[in-house]
Amino acid sequence: MLFKIKKITADYYAVLSKLRRLRELADTIGEIGTDLQKDAEKAENQCKDCIHRFNIINESLKERDYRYIKHQMLFVASQAKTFEKSARKVNNDAQKLMIHINKRFKGGGKMILNVGLKKALEKYKDCPAITDKDGERTLTYGELDILSGRVAAKLLSLGIGYDDTVAVIMGRHMEYVAAELGILKMGAVVIPLIPSYPEKRVEYIKKDANVKLCIKEDFFNDIDSFEPVETKDSTEDSRVFMIYTSGSTGNPKGVIYRSKAVYAHIERNCKGLADKKPLVYAAPATMSFTVTIDEYYRNFFIGAHVHILSDSIRGDIAKISQYYADNKVTFGFIPPRMIKMYENKTDTLFMVSTGSERVVNVYSPDFKIVNKYGQTETVGCICTFTIDKPYENTPVGKPTEGISIKIVDENGLEVEKGKEGFIVATGILPYEYNNLPEQTAKTFKKNDDGTVSVNTGDLGKIDEGGNLVFVNRNDWMIKIHGQRVEPGEIEATMNLLDGVKASVVKAFEQEDGSMLLCGFYTGTASDEEVKEAVSAKLPKYMIPQVFVQMEAFPVNANGKVDRMAIEKPDMNLFLT
Repeated sequence: MLFKIKKITADYYAVLSKLRRLRELADTIGEIGTDLQKDAEKAENQCKDCIHRFNIINESLKERDYRYIKHQMLFVASQAKTFEKSARKVNNDAQKLMIHINKRFKGGGKMILNVGLKKALEKYKDCPAITDKDGERTLTYGELDILSGRVAAKLLSLGIGYDDTVAVIMGRHMEYVAAELGILKMGAVVIPLIPSYPEKRVEYIKKDANVKLCIKEDFFNDIDSFEPVETKDSTEDSRVFMIYTSGSTGNPKGVIYRSKAVYAHIERNCKGLADKKPLVYAAPATMSFTVTIDEYYRNFFIGAHVHILSDSIRGDIAKISQYYADNKVTFGFIPPRMIKMYENKTDTLFMVSTGSERVVNVYSPDFKIVNKYGQTETVGCICTFTIDKPYENTPVGKPTEGISIKIVDENGLEVEKGKEGFIVATGILPYEYNNLPEQTAKTFKKNDDGTVSVNTGDLGKIDEGGNLVFVNRNDWMIKIHGQRVEPGEIEATMNLLDGVKASVVKAFEQEDGSMLLCGFYTGTASDEEVKEAVSAKLPKYMIPQVFVQMEAFPVNANGKVDRMAIEKPDMNLFLT
């Protein structure tokens, strides 16, 4: 009997977890989710009460108090019937909610990316779609439709068909986007790459993704000789992109994006933009980075005019500022390390997005700045926060519509509000890496309701305002003398010093097995000044033994600080 009681209790815990997930989903969907939210909360409380009674019975069995057990069993039987009725009502509410979600996220009746893009290209055919070469060339949506149709025709002539993988390796110009659109029209899979990738990385990706063809600059030499073809049939589960990101094994890993997940992402991130006119967007992201889903395809869905910032402009904040003014840009993306230096010279700008790394002391009274959180595994942005003042560690905010966020411990159990844990995102999201079943199982989990839970590998917490706060990457955590050290906390303290522009804290294993904690920084402060500032605010075990001033941090292909490339300093330089 003791075994049965434990088994029933475990089953109720599983039900309780599902009820919590349903309630969180209802909370993200708006007013239509109110009934589900209330009913799920009621059922949750009843489920918790049953669990509490089962635990009492479990303890009473150990003490053989059978009279008390009988009393509790009668109560549980009655409560279980009430809970069963509540659970049925929750199930009905959930079915209504899923019908609403399916209606909301539909393209041609379903969430099919190339169908949604076809509609956008036709709807806005006379509007400017894309500009490159520092404002010198522009195509309308209709012209982009024709060019991408010619790409699809040429791919067809080269034997490319449905679900074939095609890589794009070109510079930052409109032909890159036209190539991707052409691949999508064919129902094939886009593998975005950039010319600066090392040859070994490109060859690894081509082999891993089984690339059938690479589109390079010369692909377009005879493109006008091909007659545009129509968009081919696809499904919600069709592969549409494979985005490669850094892997812990030393080789990049490809995240497979399917049509439904990308379409849902676009719908979530269109909210609040479609009613803004005009929509002129400045796109600085590396063409192989997941942010390009927003920069191009999200913006195409709402008829925006996208300016591809050239390499000479996107890395220079003064030139970005001038470009915004000259081209009347209304919204764009500026990395955290650059946005502090942005000088607004235009009255057309209504919003700048930032993110992809910790945002420290960023705020402007002149225009809205939105801090965004996401990663390749979530198709980018899943949380947003409108910055209302400078923060030492700016929150990343609340989930976008259709996404729920949980903070869990090492056992996958939800932690109390305010406590740190692992960030898990749930919604219509990707669910696999390419050719990596073990890593897929660790990161992605398919749920019974059709959603996917993604273990981001990030540490975070929910603050008093209900906003998600990114703490650090789990794989950056350090233990020194048994104490857990969070590099992000040390970095935030270093960044508060006026003479420090940015910082990175790393630990290196020494020959004796101990860890050497090092604080790297850019700026004008001396290492003595930085050490003094850190020592005044942090416990001794969190103070780096060595501080190293650098001219600049190495960055990876996506423009993020490449922590892995920062090497252990030569300790002979610090001997006195």
